[in-house]
Amino acid sequence: RIINAIATVGVIMFAAVFLLLPRVYSRGLIVWAIFLTVLVLWLARVSQRVVRSQLRRSGVGVSHVLVVGAGDIGRTVMRTVVAEPGLGYKIVGFLDDDPAKVEIGRFKSLGSLEYAERVLNSEHIDEVIITLPWMYQRKILAIVRACEARGVRARVVPDLFQLSLNQLDVEEVGGLPLIGV
Repeated sequence: RIINAIATVGVIMFAAVFLLLPRVYSRGLIVWAIFLTVLVLWLARVSQRVVRSQLRRSGVGVSHVLVVGAGDIGRTVMRTVVAEPGLGYKIVGFLDDDPAKVEIGRFKSLGSLEYAERVLNSEHIDEVIITLPWMYQRKILAIVRACEARGVRARVVPDLFQLSLNQLDVEEVGGLPLIGV
């Protein structure tokens, strides 16, 4: 987008200089201006990403995340968050109806799905990532409503059924697609 916008402005500048002042300005100067603008914008964006990643690794700007569902997808989300601290997420814990899942590695269970509202009230949570299969749609909707009531961002990792629906707000975090709700 940036290169396209800069190229468009460059063409307009070429036309304006050609029509208004054909022999006063060097057209090579405009080419250099376009090249330097692209270079400076690229360097600014790269440095911004590096600084943001370093700040997140040190704990600044990190979102506290609750994972709902500790199945294969939930564990993948948790592993991805741990493997890539530059993403800016810290797992607070997870909710799952399976009583055998008390701990998964360094992550602790905060109870079953019915405790979602209680956990949202008692823990500092910025974002909820729901990894439940779509057959739990009533529970998913209840959790999303509880998140909306508390101003917590809720996102859903889609299963194959959901991916076949044409969702508009699909974002990828660490290689995992997340649907904003």
